[in-house]
Formats: sequence, structure tokens, C-alpha cells
Amino acid sequence: MTTQEEWETPFNARGFEFDLENVLFPLPDNVHKITADKVFISSLTNQVDLRNFELSGDKKKESKAYYSAKLNALRIGNVDLNQAFMTSRLLVDEIIMEDPFLR
Repeated sequence: MTTQEEWETPFNARGFEFDLENVLFPLPDNVHKITADKVFISSLTNQVDLRNFELSGDKKKESKAYYSAKLNALRIGNVDLNQAFMTSRLLVDEIIMEDPFLR
């Protein structure tokens, strides 16, 4: 299934798509987390679509700043998910927020 060659794309495939539910992603600062009811990720269409997105901070942990945001929908477009998968760096070109509530 694999060869000695280095993969140029994740899974050595043309692309990938994931449908996820009840996502919890702790951020590297160990204070904030992202949650979403549904997440669709597609390297074929270069998009990430999150439903009932929430960014929240744990105020029990020490931090210089606490952020929170709630969105019915958050769409991130024109992103190179293959590069993000291979390097852990996501460069975002387009963000579309639906009905944002920011504090």
C-alpha cells in the first residue's frame, strides 16, 4: 500500500473529505478551545465548514486575554488543506461568518 517515495499529499491520495460531529479542539495556549456540532473538511474543494461553532476560554486558567465567539456557521475557504495536513500550518485566505456573536 505504501512505497519508499515520500507522500506529496495526505494518504498519497488525490484528496480527502471528512464529516465530523461534536468536535472539541483544544488550542495550543491550553486556555482556549474550539467546539462545533458539525465539521466538514474537504481538500478537494479547499474548504472547512463548521456548524454551531464556539471559541471559549477557561477563566480558571491564567491568561493575558480570554476570547469567546459563537457562530451558527463558520466557513473557511480557499485553503490548502494538503499543505496543512503535511506541515500542521493552515494558511487561511477567506473566512465567512454567519450571524456572529462576539464578546
